[in-house]
Amino acid sequence: MADPESPFDDPEVKAAMQRAGVVHRPGLADEMLDELAPLLAEEGIDLNDPDADIDIDRLNVALDYATERHNLELFTAVGEQRSLALATLRDISDAVEQGNTARAGRILDTIEPDATSRRPSAAQLIGTSMELLDSWHSQGPTQAPLARLSVPQELGRGRSAAPDLLALARKGRAYASMNSLMRNHGGLALAHGSALLVAASVVALAEHEQTDFTQLADRYLPGAARSSHTSAAPGSAFGPAAAAAVSSQNFVTEFSAWLENNQGATTGNTETKITVLKAIIEQATTEGIDPHLPDEFVALWDMVDEFYPRHQAERACEVLHDYVHFRMDTDQDREGWEEAHNVFTASAEGDDDASAAVLDAVQAAEELDDEQRRPLVTELRIISATRELLNWIGTSQPITQAGAPRRRDIATVAAMIGVSAEGVATRPAHTDWDSLAEELGRPVSERQRVYVQSAKELPELMAWWTGLDEAGVIELTSTRIRPGPHADSLTSAAALSLDIADELISVYVAEIVTHPLFTTAGPMIRPIVTQTIARIMEAIVPDSNIVQAPRDGLPQLFHLRAQHELRRLETAGLVEFVNDEPVVPLAVRSPVMLGVMMASAVLESEDT
Repeated sequence: MADPESPFDDPEVKAAMQRAGVVHRPGLADEMLDELAPLLAEEGIDLNDPDADIDIDRLNVALDYATERHNLELFTAVGEQRSLALATLRDISDAVEQGNTARAGRILDTIEPDATSRRPSAAQLIGTSMELLDSWHSQGPTQAPLARLSVPQELGRGRSAAPDLLALARKGRAYASMNSLMRNHGGLALAHGSALLVAASVVALAEHEQTDFTQLADRYLPGAARSSHTSAAPGSAFGPAAAAAVSSQNFVTEFSAWLENNQGATTGNTETKITVLKAIIEQATTEGIDPHLPDEFVALWDMVDEFYPRHQAERACEVLHDYVHFRMDTDQDREGWEEAHNVFTASAEGDDDASAAVLDAVQAAEELDDEQRRPLVTELRIISATRELLNWIGTSQPITQAGAPRRRDIATVAAMIGVSAEGVATRPAHTDWDSLAEELGRPVSERQRVYVQSAKELPELMAWWTGLDEAGVIELTSTRIRPGPHADSLTSAAALSLDIADELISVYVAEIVTHPLFTTAGPMIRPIVTQTIARIMEAIVPDSNIVQAPRDGLPQLFHLRAQHELRRLETAGLVEFVNDEPVVPLAVRSPVMLGVMMASAVLESEDT
């Protein structure tokens, strides 16, 4: 039976929820029960005990108590969370005081159900706002001047909740009435309404006291000095980490608006660019770099160059280029950001030099005469072994349903290309990891025998097998392998077709480079594949220093793993190591380069 269609998938329901600011989160009920379980346990209710005899009335009482406790914890921001809430309220107040309600709205639109490193949760913002409103409107020297405050006209989504909020705050009961306010108005209206009422209150107090807004806001939003466009006030008690986080989020918000308003001058999806920028900011924060200071932009650029794989680095640089133009358009320090922009000019010159070096190397290889190439290509292991494979195939041989050599044939076929392997039902466990690591540093042909359950665990074998199939040298059916239409094209130097050989080489390279994408899981795989591509490019242009070997950290691990992948190409004769540095022989540079381009296309396709 088909699963019943969820009402939340209905387009009309989705549109209505979006208009109301309602977010459907699948599994939310389960999340809520998980959070309430410890509180219910305090009342003797164990939700995980299937044999428990639970009285329904007692359960209802316990649920009411647990829900009240849960809401109290949810809406009470403490420590760094409270600092984030206060900083966000301060930035909203700054925008309102400057008459920039659109910016205040954009800041509020970044508030989500869950807290982030730069914004409080919606509940934390509501709770903090209501505490301030209760305190200011019901007691002390602020009560009288705020008694004349009316609901601002610019409240937008928060306007429906504002009158109730204001009336309850004047009785000191806004926070205590949280549950009823949530039921009547919803979280979105309450977050917008309470935050904008805080802003309106601070502006009203500044006008009443005829005091500089900045000084008064520092007093009533404790220590929350203006974080988004000016430095913190001296003596601020506000947490610097929270201030920096909120300031960073404000730049992201303003950048998003700038992208939307300058779509003719930029390309790409705004949401995607914001996602990329946030990732860059997270990494920069970890590295101790302030991505919003022009003086630190060179360090930011170096960070992207060091840590990001090539395809991701290119995307990151596009976003950073737009970000620099945004700051040049909007920041007071235009000269500083123009200086930062020079990084892109220098980088473009460097890229042009590297591209020119690669093109020159490939052009030199293409100028090699076919008669000079033919004997060199014939001697390649993956070419010379073809005759032995065809002799083994004869008329045909059985293969697995996956189109690979059977387990019993793995040793025979792998040995043809210099790989020592054996198909087994159960792999022996590796116990000596130091020996295994040493083994990976050797050429494949010099390694000890490996034991595999499937031929697909041997990248060299499957790359050769796939390349021969693509080139038409062999032909695979659902159960057998047999000679293909171009079976005689690689059997001798005299009969060698360079076009068929080049196709086999290109496919072999692409398969070796990209096999980790389809055989290994984890976030480190794409950087490794990208580093492998870069290392092959370096090998095409020896002594070019296209890739600088990193000395430590994750980049070094990527570099070493790429070296391991290049050892697989060495077995095929497509890479030679000279003083431990890879070099692609002149006779195969063109097809190897084409294989790299094919691998890059696969990588880009996977990312898309």
